[in-house]
Amino acid sequence: MTKMIAKLLASTTVIAAAAATPASATTPVGGYTFADDAFADAVVITGDATFSSGITPVSALIDKDVNTYTGVNGTLSFAFNDNVVFNGAGNDLVLFELGNILDGWNVTINSITRAYTSYFTGRQGSQYQVNAAAIDLSDFGLANGATLSRLLLAPGSGTSTSLVGALNSQSVTAAVPEPATWGMMVLGFGAMGFAMRRRHKVAVSYAA
Repeated sequence: MTKMIAKLLASTTVIAAAAATPASATTPVGGYTFADDAFADAVVITGDATFSSGITPVSALIDKDVNTYTGVNGTLSFAFNDNVVFNGAGNDLVLFELGNILDGWNVTINSITRAYTSYFTGRQGSQYQVNAAAIDLSDFGLANGATLSRLLLAPGSGTSTSLVGALNSQSVTAAVPEPATWGMMVLGFGAMGFAMRRRHKVAVSYAA
């Protein structure tokens, strides 16, 4: 009977896990792979957008298309709304820009500012090379596992900023089991209860 209960628990756990785990899409950019929802969701431009790829400067910075870009004479304040960046192992964040000349940014997090220069990824955009700079949040004093929802960039003169993506990201809301998951859990516990009720009682006798 114990084996039967163990099998029921195991099968219920497997089915519940399968029901609770949605298929996650990924987006490859410049040799990196990001979760589909790991890119910056909003940006505030302070200053002048000196050039753009043909769509609005804000749209160019928060879409998932590396071929769109914007040059800004000022600062860019990026926000992660649905998924935040967290400080995991290695690099946590990647900044992308386009061009045949390497450019860079001054990045401010936690009131600490550091300068980053991009490198050639070897990938090609629509007509420009895709360049990137990878960032480890530990460089800004963030503890392991700490999260980040905003960062400030001051692009260099002529920097064609394209994308900001998180290599390490997590949802800002706790995962809630789907109805199918709850159903499988209830079914599993019900089967366990039925199996336990069918067990024979053990008679205990004491020596006189």
